[in-house]
Amino acid sequence: MGVSWFEAEAYCKWLGNVTGKIYRLPAEAEWEKAARGINNTVWSWGNTWNGEVCNNADDDTAEKLNRTSPVGMYPNGAGSYGALDMMGNVWEWCYDWYADDAYRKRSEEEVKDPRGPDSGSARVVRGGSWYYDRDFVRGAVRLRYDANFFSSSFGFRVVLSPDKSS
Repeated sequence: MGVSWFEAEAYCKWLGNVTGKIYRLPAEAEWEKAARGINNTVWSWGNTWNGEVCNNADDDTAEKLNRTSPVGMYPNGAGSYGALDMMGNVWEWCYDWYADDAYRKRSEEEVKDPRGPDSGSARVVRGGSWYYDRDFVRGAVRLRYDANFFSSSFGFRVVLSPDKSS
């Protein structure tokens, strides 16, 4: 947490150099698929809001933190693929450049492994964060931020590519 897109990207490259494997930030579509799961739900855990299973502003429990939380603190919020903390906690950097019309352009066609545009002025962040309510802490929400921007409510996750061609 607290890193810019460039720092997140640099970490992926460093990790790859150390391990000899290919690590990268997830494409926006990969992030959304992991977050919404097999059944394409609104939130990782389903289609009914439950503020107790993710770190968010609507959490009215005694555990409300008002800051980021350790990954895995909300295991009941995991989706069908097992990914933790996809909703809330921190906005997560994705590899893709942001395009307002990315989803509209693909709406009439079947697309396998969609990628964002080849260039742009901002990168995509997904997932909401601890200081956002349920309207932003859901699988479909996407925002744009300059790749130099950093905040304690921004973070990232890495994807291990299966081979050199990915």
